[in-house]
Amino acid sequence: MILSESLKEATNESHIQIGKTAAFSQLLSPSLTKEEYTNIITGWFHFITKLEKEYLKLPGIHNIIPDLDERLKTSLLQKEIQELKINNTSPTIDSTTPECTNINQFLGILYVLEGSTLGAQFITKQLKTNQNLSELSFHFYNGYAKFTTEKWETFKNNLNTYGQQHINSHQEIIASANACFVCLSNSINRSTK
Repeated sequence: MILSESLKEATNESHIQIGKTAAFSQLLSPSLTKEEYTNIITGWFHFITKLEKEYLKLPGIHNIIPDLDERLKTSLLQKEIQELKINNTSPTIDSTTPECTNINQFLGILYVLEGSTLGAQFITKQLKTNQNLSELSFHFYNGYAKFTTEKWETFKNNLNTYGQQHINSHQEIIASANACFVCLSNSINRSTK
């Protein structure tokens, strides 16, 4: 089976569960306040920056995902933090991230993060209707804007090429993706409390 299809099937339950979280419900609420949005963005910032620092240390990742530098989310979150005038980005909670010590784990994590850009398009539309957030640009959730589908397809092609060349990698990639969903859910939900 094609790796991206295996991942979609094997992470379906994790994907459904993250959609049921308090943070996701809060994001879609028309009564979401700027303070609540700030907490969610701060949670994402801690999660993403910690992960990106880890996986950028891995040798050879740019050979598998040549446009990886364009996919990094920290700079988008920094723009959000600047726009929200957040002065202190020190974590108030420890952001638990999935283990990322090899290429397979990295690809499982990136599958979740890149896949989240698809759902972020829906979230962005909802956020733009929220009067409490009318002055914000939503840099993070609207990261790829009109290029989201194209970026997702490019990522899937790179992932599937790797999967064809490394058939024995699939289970570890799937396990890493599911672990990423769990850690992400926990991290973002803690930021909304």
